[in-house]
Amino acid sequence: MKKYLTPMMMFITGGSLYVLLEILWRHHSHWSMFLAGGGCFTLIDWTNKKLKKETPLWVRCSIGAAIITGIEFVSGCFVNLWAHWNVWDYSRFKVHFLGQICLIYTVLWFFLTAPVLWLAKTLHHRFDHFFDRLTPR
Repeated sequence: MKKYLTPMMMFITGGSLYVLLEILWRHHSHWSMFLAGGGCFTLIDWTNKKLKKETPLWVRCSIGAAIITGIEFVSGCFVNLWAHWNVWDYSRFKVHFLGQICLIYTVLWFFLTAPVLWLAKTLHHRFDHFFDRLTPR
């Protein structure tokens, strides 16, 4: 049971936290950011568990920043360029690509990944423990 419930809870947590972060940063968000945030949180957690224990934090943060930037680009192409929902536009920054990703935010994602890694590890452990107790033996 926990095989499915833990990733689902990680997705919901990541999506909710990203929407909250956006509301605090930009004073608004969009439902599609829940999906992007949930995907980022879940994929960062999954990737982090696949890495060797001795993998340095800076490598983990670089991978996290790449994951977030990649999901941000794919989401942006869909929600902004294809669907024209105009959720965000980075074209005012000098180092952007198609207005969907920006080097400045990739650096921010790098530093944000460290607390995300800690939170994901903590929550994953707690969700697993909680669902273990629910599962009949």
